[in-house]
Amino acid sequence: MGVSVSSRPEDGPPLRIWKVDRLQALACGLPVRRVRLMSLTDLDRVGWHGQPDNFGRLTCREVAEHARRIYAADLERPILLSAEGHLLDGFHRVCKAYLMGLEELPAIQFEQTPEPDRLRPLPQWLAQTL
Repeated sequence: MGVSVSSRPEDGPPLRIWKVDRLQALACGLPVRRVRLMSLTDLDRVGWHGQPDNFGRLTCREVAEHARRIYAADLERPILLSAEGHLLDGFHRVCKAYLMGLEELPAIQFEQTPEPDRLRPLPQWLAQTL
C-alpha cells in the first residue's frame, strides 16, 4: 500500500483519506508558487499521531523515524495545499524548512480540493486527542 494522508481530525468525522501518489499526479502541471512558511497554519497543529495502543501519542522510535524523513526531505519538491490552504502533502518538508530558518517554500494549491480516495470513521482514541 502506498503512502496516504488524512484530513485534519479537528475538522470532524469522517476522516478523508487521499493517496499521495494520486494527489501528486493531479498536481502535475499546476502552477507552482512560493508560500510563506509562517502563513501555513498546519505548522502549529498535530501533524502525526501514533498507534491506538499509545492513545495516539508518538513513541521515541516514531519521532526518530519522522526526524529521519525530515532530514531527507527534498525542499525543491512543492508541498501540496488544499483549496482551503491546508497541507495535503509536505509535512516533513515544512518541518525541514522551519528547522533551517527558511521563509518560503514552493507550493501547489488546488483550486478545488480533490475528492478523497476513501472515508474512514474518526476513531474514538483520536477524537479524544482533540
